[in-house]
Amino acid sequence: MATVLVLQKDGEALDRAVAQICGAPVSVSGRPDLLIVSPALADCPPRRELRAAVALLPGRMAAPSLRARCAVTYGMSPRDTLTLSSFGPEGAVLAVQREVMTVSGAILERQELTIPGGKDPERLLAVYGAMLLLEKMAENGKTEP
Repeated sequence: MATVLVLQKDGEALDRAVAQICGAPVSVSGRPDLLIVSPALADCPPRRELRAAVALLPGRMAAPSLRARCAVTYGMSPRDTLTLSSFGPEGAVLAVQREVMTVSGAILERQELTIPGGKDPERLLAVYGAMLLLEKMAENGKTEP
């Protein structure tokens, strides 16, 4: 089973959302299979070198010192790998803008997936981006059984 490390601000609870929705154990240290940097850290990135097999980072974050097989950005910019092509409280459409490598090494093709909506688009992108990279999402955007 893949390990996940979430870098976040105190009290943010992105790690709990990822663990609950993705069903993946969230690590507190070491070199994870998937490293997720919270949108709240985009303006104050970690000062240490980040290491992971795959990194999921806010697109607006200054380039961190990173060692990863694949880095995937998320955000509301058309330059981000993962973005939302539509967004509302009832639902959103997650757009994969270019091919990316998942944690297992599979290639994730360009596509659009319907996901539940919410209040915070970047948080949705971080959580559902993790689901995609951990291959926990079906073709229709629903979680795997």
